[in-house]
Amino acid sequence: MRKVFLFCEDSFHEAFLAALIRRLAAEIHCRLSVEPLSATGGFPRMRHECRQFFRDLERNVLPQPDLIVLAADANCHGYTERRKELAAIVEHHPPYQDLVTYVIPDPHIERWMLVDPVAFQRLFRRGCTLPAIKCDKNAYKNLLEDEIRASGITPLLGGMEYVEDIIKLLDFHRAEREPTFRLALREIRATLKQWA
Repeated sequence: MRKVFLFCEDSFHEAFLAALIRRLAAEIHCRLSVEPLSATGGFPRMRHECRQFFRDLERNVLPQPDLIVLAADANCHGYTERRKELAAIVEHHPPYQDLVTYVIPDPHIERWMLVDPVAFQRLFRRGCTLPAIKCDKNAYKNLLEDEIRASGITPLLGGMEYVEDIIKLLDFHRAEREPTFRLALREIRATLKQWA
């Protein structure tokens, strides 16, 4: 069984990506375990803990993975800039460079919950609006919560409790219109297909 480590900026990334990876693996009959090792406290803390994570891997404090998914929001700095910041950490650990896949929602992971309005409608019995990119820190958190509340449901965890349901209903062709989702999907899929 293959081992995937998720090292994410926060629990929303962790929930979304774990569900996405499990769905992709099931579709191609690939057996794997997804182990979250997420940081909390934003990107600066993630960078610090990510350095420690790679040191622990090198010292065999952790089991050796087959894939490491590093995930952080671009926060309107752009996919390329955020990827460079993460790659700068990984480059100090050459044995792991080929095992890393970068997942960088731009600007925020909550936007990915809204990329397929049909899936959203099937789950919440109403469509949703995906506006043009907004850089306000809480724009997509608030939008996701507002869209769910408009269906008559109170999202007690900000919508994170519905990640598994959205992932099950997601049409990848519609979701791939979101450029950073398309990049993540292609990279993860390519690795899983090599294993299948």
